Amino acid sequence: MLIGIDASRANKDRKTGTEWYAYSLIREFAKIDSVNEYILYTDTPLKGGLINLDNHSYDGNIEKITPEKPEFKNGYQILHSPHNNFKGKVLKWPFRYLWTQGRLSLEMIFGRPDVLFIPSHALPIIHPRNSVVTIHDIAFEKTDNVYENSTIGALKIGFKSRLLNFAAVIATLGNIAPAPWTICVGVLNMHLKRLVRL
Repeated sequence: MLIGIDASRANKDRKTGTEWYAYSLIREFAKIDSVNEYILYTDTPLKGGLINLDNHSYDGNIEKITPEKPEFKNGYQILHSPHNNFKGKVLKWPFRYLWTQGRLSLEMIFGRPDVLFIPSHALPIIHPRNSVVTIHDIAFEKTDNVYENSTIGALKIGFKSRLLNFAAVIATLGNIAPAPWTICVGVLNMHLKRLVRL
């Protein structure tokens, strides 16, 4: 099976929770999965611990290592993984924003994987039927001062309209119980059946 992962957040130099989550999951998949093939989609060439997935002692601190020059073959970035089943695909986008909604969506038209994993809430407009997304929290539904006003609207629209209606699986972290989901966003019972706690 071909599994595509949005690695754009994991590839950032400065990582917060979502970025570290994506980074760590990609590295763990590389260690344990010898059966499936993976494509890491990104907006810039992969670097550090995402180029060398073999290095189990790598701590993720980009600044500690000498940057490796990315190598490409047949349009894919060459990645080193324990089972030789990972490759990167740099999807160039001329704009600062909307890479996931614009460029990753275009890629899903022309080269869609069997499963698309988005380690955040931003499900592309165009995506495979088998798409998996992660919701890290739903604080924006209850507390207005957690995010900037410009971000809250995008979170609510993306969360309610696309993610809940189209993701095959919704993964959550921690103890986000079904009751707050139902109260906060009016999630129907059919959505709760697809909820997986990590």
